[in-house]
Amino acid sequence: MKNPKVLIVIVNYNSTEDLLQLISSIGNSSYKTYDIVVIDNNSSEYIEKLRNLKLKLIENKENIGFTKAINHALKNFKYEYYWLLNPDTIVNKNTLTELISTAEKYNAGFVGSAIYDYNTNKIYAMAGKRNFFTGLAFTIKDINEIRELNGKTEYADACSLLISRKVIEQVGYFDENYFMYLETEDFMLRAKKQGFKIYVNPKAIVYHKMYGSSKGKKSKRTVYLLNKNRIYFMRKFSPKTRFYVFLVINFLVIFPFQILVYLIKGRFSLIPALIRGNFSL
Repeated sequence: MKNPKVLIVIVNYNSTEDLLQLISSIGNSSYKTYDIVVIDNNSSEYIEKLRNLKLKLIENKENIGFTKAINHALKNFKYEYYWLLNPDTIVNKNTLTELISTAEKYNAGFVGSAIYDYNTNKIYAMAGKRNFFTGLAFTIKDINEIRELNGKTEYADACSLLISRKVIEQVGYFDENYFMYLETEDFMLRAKKQGFKIYVNPKAIVYHKMYGSSKGKKSKRTVYLLNKNRIYFMRKFSPKTRFYVFLVINFLVIFPFQILVYLIKGRFSLIPALIRGNFSL
């Protein structure tokens, strides 16, 4: 298909200044067949600036989370492709062109980007890989050409991800039990089981301001959700025996180690969120 139409989907929560920079970078894109929808989750800052832009703006009266916001866009706007972008990112001129060409050439359900740290200009991740014994995820940086992400453990980074409409029609929507974090990995894993392919293109470059809405640091909410969702994800996708092994490893090794790290770093305020996250299910 020549120049399929893309909906760029951005969920915003108190990242409006970053979002305005992102929209400006999108405007320089070499790929022109797109629309932008911003779903704002009741931001308190600068929201009036968004009302003056030429984009679709959905203003929620409360923070409904990333997953419900994305599902709203997927259910209400029909496009050939959806490009999910974090509001605290900047995109290169040819990023969307690279994503679309990869999707069309390889009949991909998903195409991920090369994620660079905005502040250091160094590669942060090409993809991710999750260990199904510990439940922990690690970044993959050594991808130098377009390639398919193989097996159950590899996934594309969610801060810039192209999704084909075919995936939505066959697999459905994001699991709303995730407020945010791990929801896209869950979605990709379900799609893989139905035969969809996931690719990453290192030329589709995005610069990410890490944890932009929390000013560069993990917030209490982030710590809580990362741990809560990790356990939910492992329970959902692990065989029963492996899940029990994971629980033993988590509560005897990983959880105490996390507590120790926060104590050493003096981040005492994050410990209650860590405890709630690990014992919430």
